[in-house]
Amino acid sequence: MQQNCNSMAQNIQIKVANAIDLDGILKLQSQNQISQGGTLSAELSRNQIKEMMTDMPQIVAYVNDIMVGFILTTSKAMHKKRQVPIVEAMFTSYAGLNPTFMVPFALARHIVEKD
Repeated sequence: MQQNCNSMAQNIQIKVANAIDLDGILKLQSQNQISQGGTLSAELSRNQIKEMMTDMPQIVAYVNDIMVGFILTTSKAMHKKRQVPIVEAMFTSYAGLNPTFMVPFALARHIVEKD
């Protein structure tokens, strides 16, 4: 049975990610690729995410010590090192605003199984 949203919201912990969170981010990222029925259209390597962590805050969400979501951000400078096509399209789309960073990879998992 699934927990209702109010119960889950009370248990959610949101924090800035660190190296300990890398495995969870990679797992969720893999599970949520388009090829797996998800909505993520790009997949970043462990090293890319690790580099991004040194540049800008990356956010993770946990419910009952299980990672249920993440938000990854990137600066223009970091993006220039390792370009990802979808992020390039985002920077190009907003070129007139001259953004210095983007939040291109966001994922929220809503289903948490009740024990």
